[in-house]
Amino acid sequence: MRLCAFLLVATSLATPQHAEANGERISWSHSNAGMMFMAFISADESSDRHVGFESDGRLRALYEHCDSSLPVFDLLTGESYKCKLTIRRTHKGEENWSSAGISIHGSNNSAEYPDFGVFDTSPPSKIDWQVAPLTAKERADIQATSEDLAGPKLNFHMLESAWTVRAPGGSVATFFVPGERVGEPDSDYYAQRHHVFISVKGAVLYEGRIPDKPTDYIDSNRDGIPEVITAEQCDGLCVTLWRLDSGPKGLITFGGH
Repeated sequence: MRLCAFLLVATSLATPQHAEANGERISWSHSNAGMMFMAFISADESSDRHVGFESDGRLRALYEHCDSSLPVFDLLTGESYKCKLTIRRTHKGEENWSSAGISIHGSNNSAEYPDFGVFDTSPPSKIDWQVAPLTAKERADIQATSEDLAGPKLNFHMLESAWTVRAPGGSVATFFVPGERVGEPDSDYYAQRHHVFISVKGAVLYEGRIPDKPTDYIDSNRDGIPEVITAEQCDGLCVTLWRLDSGPKGLITFGGH
């Protein structure tokens, strides 16, 4: 579920334009992916950074985890960080577990990744994903699947720009085919839809499309199919983590305005 009501907005994951209030970045993370969430990495604390889950129980579990001084792990880099949650109260003075303030303590020294991460309470499975252009056979198989299912109309240039992602030695391959462009490069919104195909034991399946080009691949499911991050170009932050099999599903949304 994408939280469009948040007006989540984003730029390239590598160079996000951060939303700020009184000089502080503000953000929201909403997750239905176990204990995973997104957050800024910062040396200071802020009351304007929020995290929430599909169930209050997940938020309570994360609070207890952080309150026990246990680390969370950035699934992009493998680095561990200290975390702190601030639980808000209702006007009646009761604890409100729908969302909490989140602080990830640390500094980001990576030139490759931005100063926010995808976090989990367990260490990540690190995979050096193999990314490569499609072979002639893969292009033919994808074209045939698309035509058989009355799927997206794919032309030569789209397939020439497509690529495959797989785990080393894996039997499952995930294909990404660039699709239509939405908006203008210099406007408030711009993205290029991408079609997703998955090959399992030689059978190529069309899974649907995601809103923009993947920027990173994560192995949280350990099934050889990457979860991917997209970051549409908007007026702020609009970042989503997607699961791809059985049709793309938004697992985590991260944004601010």
